[in-house]
Amino acid sequence: MSQSSFEQIFIVVFSISILKFIIILCLPYFIFWKWFSKYFWNQKIQQIPRTEPCVSMEIRYSILTLFIQSLFLTALVWGSQLNYFKLYPGFGTQGVASEIVGFFTYFILYDTYFYWSHRFLHQGWFYKNIHIIHHQSLNPTPFASYSFHPIETVITIFYMLPFVFFVPISYEMFFVLLVLTDVGNLVGHLGYEFLPRKVYHSKLGGWLTTPTHHNMHHQFSKSNFGLYWRGWDKYFKTLHVKTESEFYRIKDQKDSVSSPAS
Repeated sequence: MSQSSFEQIFIVVFSISILKFIIILCLPYFIFWKWFSKYFWNQKIQQIPRTEPCVSMEIRYSILTLFIQSLFLTALVWGSQLNYFKLYPGFGTQGVASEIVGFFTYFILYDTYFYWSHRFLHQGWFYKNIHIIHHQSLNPTPFASYSFHPIETVITIFYMLPFVFFVPISYEMFFVLLVLTDVGNLVGHLGYEFLPRKVYHSKLGGWLTTPTHHNMHHQFSKSNFGLYWRGWDKYFKTLHVKTESEFYRIKDQKDSVSSPAS
């Protein structure tokens, strides 16, 4: 396979990243916060309006994050051409089992890394000077998913480096993982609670985070550090004591509060 230059790879990666950003973050913002917000109002976690300057700030930092991520991902793809990393073209080229192992390894690694790096970013100088950018979104919109200080952006994506260094995985599966990661971040910053009570009551649902879980982190900041699995917060006693009651408050709100008139 012929090698592509760093610049050629960057153009492709940045273009795909922009498209992914538009579909996964921009579109939900306009659907839930603009065009059809009145239809989902009774499922909104914080029923207070956002000011345009706050949203503009999230968008500015999101664009910067998008650029930095694209540079980082370009370096991974370019490095894989030189056999520094174990990314390879063609889904299943090294066996479907390898892709499945890579899939689950990624989410175990990422969820673990997210919890501990997140707690690290809440310490002293790092919170006051770096992570505070993300926490200016007290009532986050989908754009808050990418609203980071440049240093935090590097910290949040650094886990990819050891992953592609040790774990063989195709470009195609890696792309799917990145999309699912963005969707997971979107859910946490969407600002609406859509998870049914029945799922929340299930054995699996009892261990998964919900939009309410991360929204409360933005409100109170010293709890609910987990991304996908609530077990980290439960085990290390960083789960906000009102997480469950807040979830039920929103479900009751859905049942009893009608949407505001247009």
